[in-house]
Amino acid sequence: MITVESKLYVTDNSGAYKVKCIRLLSGLRKKAARIGHFLIIVVPHRKATYKYISQIINLSILITQKKMLKRPMGYYVNYFENRCVILNDNGELIGTKILSILDLRLLAVWSFRLFRNKNFFI
Repeated sequence: MITVESKLYVTDNSGAYKVKCIRLLSGLRKKAARIGHFLIIVVPHRKATYKYISQIINLSILITQKKMLKRPMGYYVNYFENRCVILNDNGELIGTKILSILDLRLLAVWSFRLFRNKNFFI
């Protein structure tokens, strides 16, 4: 479960590699976020070669989480790390590539919005 003050890894090539969640946008009075929910993050750590400025507050979407998820078919899925993708003010991806596995639920719900005009799968 992702709560306020949780640390996440960034899985795109925007330049940030570790971020900290400062607010959840998953709904009214929610205490934890799940895959596909939006977060407001701050970037305390970044790669030195990129021009991504440190301590900028941005919007992101959670794409994997450590907590085990139960699928409607009855099986369970969990991932090794909590990972997110950073978005700009318009809700589009900052990076051009996603370097991680994407959840089927995320692809079904957000693919029309996030991945338009992007050719980033490797």
